[in-house]
Amino acid sequence: MGIYIIIILGDGMSTLDYYNSNAKNYFDTTVNADMSRAYNIFLKHVIDGGLILDFGCGSGRDSKYFLDNGYSVECVDGSLELSKLASEYLGIDVKCMDFSEFDEVSKYDGVWACASLLHVKREELKSILIKIRESLKIGAAFYASFKDGHEEENVNGKYYNYLTYDDFLGIIDEIGGLELVEYYNSMTVLNNNESRSWNNFVLIRRWWGDNMGLFNKIKSIFSKKEEIVENLDEEILESEALDEEDVGEEVVEAIETNKYVEGLSKSRDNFVNKLSILGIKYTKISDDFYDELEEILITADVGVNTVMDFVERLKKRVKDEDITDFEYLKEVIVDELFTIYVDGDILSSKLNIKNDEMNVVLFVGVNGVGKTTSIAKIAHRLKKDGKKVMLVAGDTFRAGAVNQLNEWANRLDVGFFGDDREDPSAVIYDGLTKAKNENYDVVLVDTAGRLQNKANLMKELEKMNRVIGEIVPGNPVETLLVIDATTGQNGVTQAKKFKEITNITGIVLTKLDGTAKGGIVLAIKELVDIPVKFVGLGEKAEDLIVFDIEKYIYGLFKEF
Repeated sequence: MGIYIIIILGDGMSTLDYYNSNAKNYFDTTVNADMSRAYNIFLKHVIDGGLILDFGCGSGRDSKYFLDNGYSVECVDGSLELSKLASEYLGIDVKCMDFSEFDEVSKYDGVWACASLLHVKREELKSILIKIRESLKIGAAFYASFKDGHEEENVNGKYYNYLTYDDFLGIIDEIGGLELVEYYNSMTVLNNNESRSWNNFVLIRRWWGDNMGLFNKIKSIFSKKEEIVENLDEEILESEALDEEDVGEEVVEAIETNKYVEGLSKSRDNFVNKLSILGIKYTKISDDFYDELEEILITADVGVNTVMDFVERLKKRVKDEDITDFEYLKEVIVDELFTIYVDGDILSSKLNIKNDEMNVVLFVGVNGVGKTTSIAKIAHRLKKDGKKVMLVAGDTFRAGAVNQLNEWANRLDVGFFGDDREDPSAVIYDGLTKAKNENYDVVLVDTAGRLQNKANLMKELEKMNRVIGEIVPGNPVETLLVIDATTGQNGVTQAKKFKEITNITGIVLTKLDGTAKGGIVLAIKELVDIPVKFVGLGEKAEDLIVFDIEKYIYGLFKEF
């Protein structure tokens, strides 16, 4: 099991030889160590179910904890023998590689480097930390621990690079793009009863402070993905059920990026082209420039209050940094716009689906926004992921809603429950009972969208939630609000009203490809503070895709 590449780690063969020669003893003495404090501070900054890289996994102890708690995990280690033991222990491949060979971009929701980077030579540490930074998604977390001190030394054949709090943060400040959010000092007792102080850090990936700004960085990443799409066969591009095992993860990513590019073309033509003209029209950044910028953003449905706050932040940066070059100003505009969406938050666009138990997802939204179709498309995604899915017709008010959902269930070959009773809670109760007895993984529940009668709708949703909690405690795991992007600010208003009625955990934004006002994504996040989970970028089932802020940035601003 596993992929094993023998490459030298750290200070020559000495460190590597030590761990290879003492792998079994090291495994046995570390695999049960209590790391709960570090887990707790790290994982509160990682999205539920996110992808974590265990960077120097050793015994695999920490990876096992992450896997057992619902996270996806990839592991690398420098020791061949430890990689073998960890692979066997975890039941997944552990890649044996030198840290300098590591090369991933915007892939991980968290990187865990527990007592591993202290074996990296000091002169090489900066470049390794830059690699780790680049591998993180915006807003993702990075944990690292070092023995406290200033010195470098070899102990029993192992190289150590000790770092104080100030030493480490000095390197972080130098490379940029990482912000310290958690720190604590811990003590370990050595075999000779002496104690050793450890510095523990959790940092968050930001886009400011590195050599290349967010805008240019994203363009650099995703333009390469577009090149992949240009070379694909038409048959692959038109496929509605691409399998990563057949075409590879890189191809699937590239095609998804292309969907954003094509789906946001109307917004890009309307919004970005107008922004670009500003740089031609104005030779200097003036009040007239800001006034026109405000108008462009408001007409793009970013929202008046959001625009006012944004322009004030922009004015401050222009003044503080003495910005006169429009090319640099474009970078700043994009950075500040997307601060609206991600700054200070752990944003999860993944559904909160738990393994080994039944999950209930409740869908709300007014009539005509594409709620039933969205349910069907999400069911299609879940089935493709290997989940056993049932649709429950809780919209007993709208004529034809039950039959429509039943037709989708038949087309997708998934479970269905619905009847002609008027009480939606009774239908949901029986549907969930059936789903539980037949071991369904996920139940998607449709509801009526009578927002004009808020009081009745609130009572109805409260009753539904009670019924769901009785059958499946702790559920619904998600309550998703479906909004039609073409309705613009009316969609934001709907979100505010539904948030008053029930606990909305995410937005499904349909028909984003049909509007020239793609800024509604920013308005929803800023004004309602609910993350977008899915966006509709076409008619096919595969065109309702998981929202990705970086792909969205690229699709909207690639020609800016």
